[in-house]
Amino acid sequence: VRTYPDNVTARNNAALAEIETGHYAEAIGLLKDVQEPSLINLLGVAYFKNGQLDEARSAFERAQQAGYAGAGDNLKMLQEAEEMLE
Repeated sequence: VRTYPDNVTARNNAALAEIETGHYAEAIGLLKDVQEPSLINLLGVAYFKNGQLDEARSAFERAQQAGYAGAGDNLKMLQEAEEMLE
């Protein structure tokens, strides 16, 4: 990512590696300024796993508005998780 900061695939892979190893804050750091809809969605996943539900919702909504279809499913899962926590 340092060598190719604008490479979507490199950023995606680096963030996924951080998420899969439980380093959610690091993944958020890699993704917080992205504009690519799939990466915005992945940012929402990192926020969700880090317990930052409001930020996750915002990212999923941005991804959905930008045309990423899977973000709608993530929004539904987020709502279900919030209902369980109530």
